[in-house]
Amino acid sequence: MTHIRVSVANGRKGDPWQLLIPVDAGSTFLILPRRVLESLGIEPVRRATFFIDARRPLDREVGIATVRYRGVLAGTEVIFGEAGDLCGLGLVPLKQLGLEVNPRSGRIRKAVPPLLPFRTTRDA
Repeated sequence: MTHIRVSVANGRKGDPWQLLIPVDAGSTFLILPRRVLESLGIEPVRRATFFIDARRPLDREVGIATVRYRGVLAGTEVIFGEAGDLCGLGLVPLKQLGLEVNPRSGRIRKAVPPLLPFRTTRDA
């Protein structure tokens, strides 16, 4: 599994934590231990139900964190991990940081943004 070093903070205030965290392409969100998030002053903003697999619901609190990787900053939802939860950086924060997992090497790389069709007023 690929790991990256990120800093996580409560917005732009306070001292960030530097973390070496696994990238979990099978996960959606950022999951960190509750004690880390509480020490950063990050508070839950809602509760949500997540599924480990199709049959096992997991009820967790969710907050908002700021994640930085190589100078790129992104705000993202973060799940308050409980004892036994695996921590990891999922696809949403990865994309928010402009990154992706290279399917051949498994390494992190800068994402190539897709070309989105759009019209200008001249085209109309």
